Amino acid sequence: MRKLLLYAICLMCSTAIYAGYYYTQDEEGNVTRTKGDTPYPEGAIWQTDVNYQTPVDDIKVDDGKIVRRSAEEIKKRLQYEVLFRVDGKLHTELLAKKSLDPLLEYEVILGGKRKYHIELPTEQTGTTTDPETGEELPVMSEVPIKYCKLVDGELVAMTEAERTARDEYDAQVAEAARLASPVPDVTPLQFRLILLSQGITEAQIDALLETIEDPTEKAVAKLTWSKASVFKRSHPMIASMGATMGFTALQMDELFRAAAEIE
Repeated sequence: MRKLLLYAICLMCSTAIYAGYYYTQDEEGNVTRTKGDTPYPEGAIWQTDVNYQTPVDDIKVDDGKIVRRSAEEIKKRLQYEVLFRVDGKLHTELLAKKSLDPLLEYEVILGGKRKYHIELPTEQTGTTTDPETGEELPVMSEVPIKYCKLVDGELVAMTEAERTARDEYDAQVAEAARLASPVPDVTPLQFRLILLSQGITEAQIDALLETIEDPTEKAVAKLTWSKASVFKRSHPMIASMGATMGFTALQMDELFRAAAEIE
């Protein structure tokens, strides 16, 4: 009995078990601490060598036990991956954690998903007059994260040329994303109004439909034009009408996007 008791004491000393808390680990290796009573859920990890107050970002699972990450692992975790563009090119740099400002939150990527607070550089954006002395004082404002870059590990403001290049690049990316997005369906009223804005009247459309030689195709086109509850950009009649009216495929896409904005 004495040997059994000593064995139990040694086991408790070598592996601390903090009742009331258990840990789980997701597929990406992230550890979550949960407070709860036994029995713990399936897959829960309860053996730990660290105090329950240890930040979960500083711990990991090793051989079925919760242990503290090494100093090198923690240092690597505390590196921010900052994305910015200069001269139209995407740059990726690592910025060591320095300070966290709870009043400022900017999107800084760590592991591709987390947001942290960072301290931004400031620059003069104008002047103000001291009401007591009449002295003209500079107005300092934070530089938006999109206009920051890394120089020797420090965030600094981009030059005007770099900001212009970034804006141009962002505009190109936004335009490419817009053009790659699905062309929306529109109502007959929206389509008629957008055609009217291009100087194309319903009488012209009716005359256009009359030029269709095949009687069946002409009847189908007329019914579609007059009775359809929605117009789809992919419909063969729309493609044919666009080509006949002199619109390119890209121009027809833009007409549909513009029509969808009409309320």
